[in-house]
Amino acid sequence: MISHTGSLFNEGPARRVLETALRVQESGGSLDLDAELKRVIRTSRATGSSRWLCPVPVIAALLDQTADLTEAADVTVPRTFGERLDKARGETSGAEYLHTLAGVIRLLEHEPDASFEELPMAEWEVSVRFPALSGFGPNWIYDGEYESLSDSIQAFIVSEHPFCDDELHGIAGEAQLLLVLFPGPQAIAANIGRALPWVTHEVLRELCRAVNDHMWAAHSAS
Repeated sequence: MISHTGSLFNEGPARRVLETALRVQESGGSLDLDAELKRVIRTSRATGSSRWLCPVPVIAALLDQTADLTEAADVTVPRTFGERLDKARGETSGAEYLHTLAGVIRLLEHEPDASFEELPMAEWEVSVRFPALSGFGPNWIYDGEYESLSDSIQAFIVSEHPFCDDELHGIAGEAQLLLVLFPGPQAIAANIGRALPWVTHEVLRELCRAVNDHMWAAHSAS
């Protein structure tokens, strides 16, 4: 009986952790493995649903399981995963390398989550935690179709109506979360300035107001 599919290797925690390790190796020393794995752990704990679906010990267990599968005679590792693993493992066997990553995660899992002052958000972390805001720039700002940011926001709202539950509530929630997490301009610049250069506190407040005004006007019972 087949107890796994290719998605075990190519989607989910095993892939994310391996990509993280590979990114560190390819950074030329500018990234630290422990710091990047702390970001992975922090991201996995960011919401109640993520903690419920995949607790950090499960991530470590999946890495161990994947390591064992790479050595199983009757398992063919997907090519893309094998290529990533070969690049990351160096002189170590693939299984040993994955077991090592699992061990590091188990150690880091017992530490408190790194604060954003200690460890600012990486660009990949911003894209994972704030997908709606990350997509707003490319879709509504960067091509210069609209004269102002206010025009971009209004065009976005009009385009989503009447299916506002798909995107509007999400982008407003992300904007509110950023205002709570990073109340000062230096904090918001240090954590999301590179990933979302158009974002300021005033922009976030304007976005929240515009979405809330639309929801009250168009989706509240009279």
